This record gives sequence, C-alpha cells and structure tokens, in this order.
Amino acid sequence: MKTAAGIFETGERAVGAVRALRERGVSSDAINVLAPGDAAKLWSDVPTTEAERPGIGPVLGTVVGAASGSAGGTQIALGITAAVTTVPIIGPVLIAGAAAGALIGAGAGALIGRALDNASTEGVPKDDVFVFEDALRRGRTIVVVVARDEEGATLVRQVMDEHGALDVPAVRNEWWSGLRDVERQAYAREGRDFGRDEAIYRHGFEAAQHPDLRGRPYPEALPALRVRYGDVCEDPAFQHGYARGLAARLPGRRDAA
Repeated sequence: MKTAAGIFETGERAVGAVRALRERGVSSDAINVLAPGDAAKLWSDVPTTEAERPGIGPVLGTVVGAASGSAGGTQIALGITAAVTTVPIIGPVLIAGAAAGALIGAGAGALIGRALDNASTEGVPKDDVFVFEDALRRGRTIVVVVARDEEGATLVRQVMDEHGALDVPAVRNEWWSGLRDVERQAYAREGRDFGRDEAIYRHGFEAAQHPDLRGRPYPEALPALRVRYGDVCEDPAFQHGYARGLAARLPGRRDAA
C-alpha cells in the first residue's frame, strides 16, 4: 500500500479535494484528514460512509504521536468518524476518517502513533513529519489517502494538486525562511560565516526535528546521525545547527533571542 498526503492552505480546499477523490472512486475508508481545531462543521457535508479500518501507517501517527489529554469520538453527518485530540505543540487537532476510528477504539488519551500500527502501509516520510506539524500549527489542513498501489497514489496526488495541494518541499523551504534570519544572527554571534555554512547548518537544524532524534543531545544521537548523514554530521556547522534545532523544541517557531 502507498500513502499520498497533501497540505492545503484552507479547510475548504481540502474539502474540495476529498469530494473530488470520492468522485474518482477513492473509498472513504482510505481518506484521512488532520485539521487544526474542531472543524467538524466544515466536514459535515463531505460524502462518505462509515470508516473503521486503520491503515495510514505508523509514520503518519508520528505527526500527532505526542497527543495527550482527552480524546473524544463523535459521529458527524453522513457517517464520517471523527475525534478531537490535543497535541501539545499544535493544540486541538481534528482527526477524521479511519484514523479517527483507530484513535477512538484505542480509548481516550491514547497515542495515535500506537493506534495506527499497520506496518504494511508506507506512511508519511519521517523526514517530513515536522513539515506537517508546522502546517497544522499554521492552520492548514492535511489530507492523507491510503492507496492500493503506486498507480492509485499517483491518481490521488494528481487530484490533490488540481485542488491546490501545496508542494511539500516548498512548504519546507517556507518553514526555513521563517527561521533563517534568527539563525543567521545567532550563528554570526559565534563569529561564524552563515553564508558559507548555511546548507550544512540547516541539515543539522532539521536533523534535530526528526522524530527519532528529538530531545536527544548530540553525543547520544551521533551514531544515528552518522548513519543518516555520514561525515557531514561531525562538521561544526552541523553541530551548531543541531544544537539550535534541539533548543527550538517547537518545529518552525523560534524566539528572537
């Protein structure tokens, strides 16, 4: 199975994409939605049927894997299963579709990462998890579709693109653009050349956002960093970026200090 995900600037555009996917024959139990806040009303007129099967993969679960507090399920109009959970770095997140069925079945306060454990599904790449988190914090909506094969995933991506899905690399660059000036100033205070070292510094900063490395100090993370990045992870610019990325804590958000 293949997973195709799209980030939408507004919930309305995401709704349009979901409608179009249904019209193209994509079943409701393959469509999952992550939206900021309690967006049940927005999704009340989306044509869908009851969806109980999980299967968006363990990696998608990481997007809201830090979920804590209460999680309640509800049936909104036309049978879509939905739950609202609280994610510390994002706030209230509406989860609709089979993903919500999995969360509800796991009980209140469950970690969605544990609920969605279908290892046969290729989920959202872990390298992109912080991009999706930041999208939710910015009020954007994410649609995730589990396709049977690559052909189906290609169709899904085409439909989502037609309805305004944002390009993930572009969103990643937007995230970095919001950080760049602060990071440049911090690096310059160390007497270092940001213009020369930016690419390596950014690799280090992004590495600190990876779900498997978050909160792990550089010496502890070094073996994993070597596997992922090779010798570049021992470059001083990478180490500085990694330290700043760890200190950021909230992906995409930095204090000016």
